[in-house]
Amino acid sequence: MSRFEADLEKSIKKACSIEETSPKRKHVRACIVYTWDHKSGRSFFNALKVQPFAQDEVQLFKALITMHKVLQEGHPSVLVEAIRNRDWVESLGRIYAGGSGDGYGRIINEYVNFLVRKLDFHSSHRGFNGTFEYEEYLSLMATSNPDEGYETILDLMDLQDHLDYFSQVLFASISGARVKECKVSALVPLVAESYGIYKFVTSMLRAMVKQTGEEGAMAPLMERYGRQHFRLFEFYADCSSIKFLTSLIKIPKLPTECPSLMESEEGLTSKGPSNVDFRDRSKSASENRDTPPLVPRVITGGNVSSVPPQITGLGLVAAPVVNAMPTGMPMVDFQAQIEQEQARLLAAQRERDAYLQQEHERQLAFQEEQEAMERERQAQLQRQHQEQVAFEEGLRMQQAQNMKLFEQQQVQSDLNALCAQHDRDQVLLQQYDDRVSSLEEELERLNVNVENQLQSKDEQMRGLEEWKDKYEALARLYAQLRQEHLQVLKKLKKVQIQAGSAIEERKKAETKDLMINDYVKKNDVLRKRLDEMVVKLDAKEERGALKRVVELIESLLYGAIYGLDQDWGSGSFYDMASDKATEFALSFTNYVVEGESLDVDGFINNMFGFVCAVAALGNENAAFQVSAFLGELLPEYLRGNDEEKTDKVIDLNVKLQRHLSIMKDMEPALKRIMPFVGGDKSGTVEAILNLIKASIECQKEIGSEIPNEFYKKENRWRDGLISAAKAISVATETMLIADSYERFKVASNEVVASTAQLVAACRVKNPPSQAKLEQCSRIVSSAVKKLVQKPNEAPFTEPLKEMDQQVEIVRLENALEEARKRLGDIRKQSYT
Repeated sequence: MSRFEADLEKSIKKACSIEETSPKRKHVRACIVYTWDHKSGRSFFNALKVQPFAQDEVQLFKALITMHKVLQEGHPSVLVEAIRNRDWVESLGRIYAGGSGDGYGRIINEYVNFLVRKLDFHSSHRGFNGTFEYEEYLSLMATSNPDEGYETILDLMDLQDHLDYFSQVLFASISGARVKECKVSALVPLVAESYGIYKFVTSMLRAMVKQTGEEGAMAPLMERYGRQHFRLFEFYADCSSIKFLTSLIKIPKLPTECPSLMESEEGLTSKGPSNVDFRDRSKSASENRDTPPLVPRVITGGNVSSVPPQITGLGLVAAPVVNAMPTGMPMVDFQAQIEQEQARLLAAQRERDAYLQQEHERQLAFQEEQEAMERERQAQLQRQHQEQVAFEEGLRMQQAQNMKLFEQQQVQSDLNALCAQHDRDQVLLQQYDDRVSSLEEELERLNVNVENQLQSKDEQMRGLEEWKDKYEALARLYAQLRQEHLQVLKKLKKVQIQAGSAIEERKKAETKDLMINDYVKKNDVLRKRLDEMVVKLDAKEERGALKRVVELIESLLYGAIYGLDQDWGSGSFYDMASDKATEFALSFTNYVVEGESLDVDGFINNMFGFVCAVAALGNENAAFQVSAFLGELLPEYLRGNDEEKTDKVIDLNVKLQRHLSIMKDMEPALKRIMPFVGGDKSGTVEAILNLIKASIECQKEIGSEIPNEFYKKENRWRDGLISAAKAISVATETMLIADSYERFKVASNEVVASTAQLVAACRVKNPPSQAKLEQCSRIVSSAVKKLVQKPNEAPFTEPLKEMDQQVEIVRLENALEEARKRLGDIRKQSYT
């Protein structure tokens, strides 16, 4: 919304306030000036539409007054926009159609009806402006069609009748209660519009009478004009009696008698059109009446004779009767017929003259009677005029006295108000002086503070420049150190690889065991097969040979992973397993770096030696860790460039060495604790297997019919049975690989709970093998309970505490190592 539209909306809100006062002229004037500046009324009506007229009837009535004034004095485009919004204007009358306590409901309805009639008139007659100016109408709508002028006068008189009816309703509302400014202010545009219509109709009627010259055709309009004149005279007299209205506008003064429409237009501001040329039929008729009858003339030399013309009753001369003499008729008979016809015509002429003489006498008597009545009427009008003048003079004197008294009272009240205002102004000025002095002192303090702040700012700027130079120097130094650090890291990694390989070579010659001899034999067999494959691959392309070798290594890795899952017995070979892991990691690193030039025999020997050493440990947790280590080396998990693969192999080796070291430290404590374990895991697993087998037998007995149909029908029971069996399997696995007493106890409880769920699911169908299943469940429960005994009941409390502390230390070391590794990764990312 632009600033002008905001000002317009603000003016409309102030003009249409809820106070029961007249709309202020300055606000209405602002709306009128806006329409002339922007040559459009769309914004005015858009602003009116958003006002809350349904909340207060006074606000709606003042909006109608404002709209009426803008239609009269605004830009011509306002009328066009109002015609487009005719339906909206008409809908305003239905808001308070039921009436209200203050009498605004009816006058709002009548005011809307009048405005709708006004818009309909302007829609039919586009040449009129809002104030019905005659000169502007002639400049726009110059016409010589009397019918169009006649219709225009009729429409104007109809609009004047609607205005008169609305004024009567408004005066009735005002006279029924105390005079209210809001209702009286509605008379202001009505007075202006009624007087504009009156002047236009007067000028138009005079022009029509002057140019046509026919009083008979204009008689209905003249009679209606006279009635409207007297009603308008009374309307202006009533308006003059309202003091508030006379203070706003000047009420027009009309003569007591209706002005003559036959008078000249000299001295009037409006003139009728003079370019209309109508045929004067009455004059032609009178000339025909005064024309003497034609003298009969006999044509003797021909067969055609002229007879006197026939005079009609309307004063028109009929065409002469021409008779043709029949063939063979004697001349004497024909002459006799002509004489008879002339005699008949002369008798008819004498009768017509007598009739005309009588008619003339009656007209003279009627004119004398009319003149007498007119003189009596003129005398009566003269007496009424004198009485009206005397009444108006007395009324004016009384109004002048009242106005003078009111002005004196107003002057006195204004004087008192001015004195009080002067006193208040003096006090306010003193307060202002005190405030100005305090503000000046505060301003001086602010100036001092600003100067101090500017000085400190300059010092801070200089310090900031110095720190900036220092920071840039440190940044350059940090960049240089970062480059050197990266180079040192690369060199350190190479040195670590070389040191690891040297250590592995030294330990390779020292750590030989009898168990490795068996795997050496297997290695010889595989080497023979590998040699045969190498011979075959010599004839193939280099890329194909490499692919086969990689596949062989992958198969060996999968075989090694599977071999770690087998039970190899017990024993303490942690040092040998650690050395073999280091040798295998070095061989795998060489495989990643060298690729095709790798010594496959050495790689396979290191891998089998590593697997055999781990299997000789007889530790399930170690086998699980090594299986995870080998799984991470598979191609689908080992991705990236050669350097990244090498880093990953080294990290996995370090992690595995840490786990083997932890297991080595915990082995003595575990040997002291195992004799005191309350149960046997193998017996528990066997009892669980018997339980699963019994549940399978029950399931076969229950689902003897077609399995698909049975499980489709019993889907809820099937889901419960399957979930119980799965829960037993998962809990058993967790119990077997648990590395702490808490996890072992939780898994054991899950086994017991899942066993009870499985028995309950089978008990719903009650198969024949239900007894066997319940017996197996009791065996499992008792075995698990025996297996789960509290550590404080055994005489190994101190070793257990020692082992817990070692586990806690290892866990913290692992967390510290992981944190250091993440810190290194973060620094690497910041370096790059």
